[in-house]
Amino acid sequence: MIAFTCVGCGVSFQADDSLAGRRTRCKQCGAVTRIPYPEALPVAATPRPAAAPKASPPDPAPEVPRRPGRRKRKKRKGDRDAWISLAIGAVLALIALAVPLIGLVPDVLVTVIHELGHVATAWLFGSPAVPSFDLSFGGGVSYAFERQPLLVAAVYGLFAFLAFRARDDRRALVTVLVVVAVYSAVAFSPIRDLVITAMGHGTELLIAGVFLYRTLSGSQILRSQERPLYAFLGLYIVLADARFAYRLIASPEHREAYGEAKGGGHWMDFSRIADEHLHVRLEVVAVLFLIACALPVLGAFLAHRCLRRKE
Repeated sequence: MIAFTCVGCGVSFQADDSLAGRRTRCKQCGAVTRIPYPEALPVAATPRPAAAPKASPPDPAPEVPRRPGRRKRKKRKGDRDAWISLAIGAVLALIALAVPLIGLVPDVLVTVIHELGHVATAWLFGSPAVPSFDLSFGGGVSYAFERQPLLVAAVYGLFAFLAFRARDDRRALVTVLVVVAVYSAVAFSPIRDLVITAMGHGTELLIAGVFLYRTLSGSQILRSQERPLYAFLGLYIVLADARFAYRLIASPEHREAYGEAKGGGHWMDFSRIADEHLHVRLEVVAVLFLIACALPVLGAFLAHRCLRRKE
């Protein structure tokens, strides 16, 4: 039962629990009173179980010092492709050297590279030059004209532009200034003609180094077939030049034939370098060139290794 009082006169009444919330009229004063809901008995709070104490983390295991040693580097697929390409290129180069008819095709490329080396170096030092094939005696020949001051001024203008671009980079600016100093020392001295003459064979070795670097690194390779081709051309140039130098060193017949090439008169590069510039025997120049033939291979391997470490 629910006990409540009238809001008008205060008379006490009782009502069944089912009537809670309904309105009723007082019989004494007629006031309307809402029957209240029965008060809920207080529920005893259930005690929460005590939390179990947290286990302390185990002590970390002592670190075992690693033994010093060289970490093994995983072999890359590119390295395997490079070695396979070099092997294929070496076999093709040896075949081309052994069969003159096959070697005729890369020989034409070598001749073009040789003459372009003379021409590009002559233009760099201010002398206009044009390359051509020697239809009378074979091979190629380059014709250089007198030095033009306007071309030299253009080269120095290029250096000035590079120095301006590198004005905020101290290292690059110093590099440009060193190149200008070396260029000036060579351009206005007898060394100029020596460099122009030597850069025929020098360009051959330079291009061979570029070809071998592309074989090793895969740089600028669009198709997989290009790597063996670059290896073949690079190794053919190096091996052909090395064989040429060795014959000049070991065979008097080859030295005599070389001196009489193109109608005699010391037209050949090594003869001019030996007689006009270094004043030494032809064999000495051939020995120096034979040593230089190792530079493209070493340079390509070192450049590839250094750039790979930076990756």
